[in-house]
Amino acid sequence: MSESNLFPYILALLNGDPVRGKTKTVLQLFLIAKDIIRDSVDFKFFPHMFGPYSSIVAEQFNSLIEQGHVVFSKSGNTFLFELTESGQELFKQCGQDKEITKKIQVLKKTTAKHRVKDMLDIIWTKYPEYMINAWGY
Repeated sequence: MSESNLFPYILALLNGDPVRGKTKTVLQLFLIAKDIIRDSVDFKFFPHMFGPYSSIVAEQFNSLIEQGHVVFSKSGNTFLFELTESGQELFKQCGQDKEITKKIQVLKKTTAKHRVKDMLDIIWTKYPEYMINAWGY
């Protein structure tokens, strides 16, 4: 298992339609790590109050925002994240495996309508070790 650049996975998730919600985005990236790339890259997720969390994911996500590759807007109480033109170009340059990208887009589509609580129920059923320290559930 290696720790490396998570940009290709974050960019693949944000490619296409915007992603809704900070917590939901992190949970989607957790599922990408566990179910799609199967920990071949170490996202360093750990149990946290609102579900699995990764400081590395947060740092790299914020870096993409600071570099102008990702923008966010607020819709009510929810943040929407999407790629800018430069983010789309960076995604193309990453040379992400097409099969992985396709699986990420399928995961994105299937989880798009899920509430965070529903996603946590799915995650904690499959990965109960990440329920430790959970708050309010």
